[in-house]
Amino acid sequence: MSAKASMRKPEAVAALVFLAISFLLIALGEWAPSVGFVGLLRSASASAGFVLMGVAFAFVLVAYVRSALGKRGAFSREAVLKLARETLRFALSAVVYVGSAFIALGALAGASDSVKPYAGLKALIIVAVCVGIIIGYRAFSKRHPAKYESLSSVAIALLLALMVLLGVVVGSVLSRSAVVDLFSGPRTDLCWLASVEEDRATGRYSAFRQDELDLTFETADGHRFVITVAEDDRDELAGVAAAEGVVWLTYYPETGIFVSAEPGLEDYLATGGE
Repeated sequence: MSAKASMRKPEAVAALVFLAISFLLIALGEWAPSVGFVGLLRSASASAGFVLMGVAFAFVLVAYVRSALGKRGAFSREAVLKLARETLRFALSAVVYVGSAFIALGALAGASDSVKPYAGLKALIIVAVCVGIIIGYRAFSKRHPAKYESLSSVAIALLLALMVLLGVVVGSVLSRSAVVDLFSGPRTDLCWLASVEEDRATGRYSAFRQDELDLTFETADGHRFVITVAEDDRDELAGVAAAEGVVWLTYYPETGIFVSAEPGLEDYLATGGE
């Protein structure tokens, strides 16, 4: 079955839909407001985006496997033997190329640290043998080329399965904090601003993420936590600056999302703070 025909399958259409939605949710998770309940939804949307990306790759995997299994003789004895031969040939190639390289590099590294006589000569002999093995195997491969048709199909299926697993696992891990905060609600602590760090987006992907401010607060009992606010929401921190850094801070503790800040200097001094 051709790739063009396989793209007409419902699984492929569903994959494109879920992939588009996942990219949209991840973009919203990056550029939406970062404070308050909307900030919590922002964190949840990014997590949901990764999960849906995994679902999209799951549909692609289903379509690809159905296309592969639809071929005549997919489970025949000849097909199984062909896959076994390709797997053994690939393993042999890995042993020859990778193994020879490691042995040669190990010999050179050992010779450079050795004080024994003729250590360098022995290393050169080992390197020459490894190079000879690679050259000989290369000549053998030219006379008996391997196409890896069946093995490449299995590798593509495994890669798609890995993408499914990564999307679901990453999304699930990221969503845990948002779900906990969603059900437990925000928390209010009397604390002071300990430090501020700017996280500037740099490099070729700087256009795809916001600059952020990481604010570290500390409570009277020594508990430290970090609140992250997008650069575009810097004005929301005016209450922190006006209160000279000592505030009653309302925030979501698991995700580190800022909600509000009220002056707390008088309360702090009343408790014996300096």
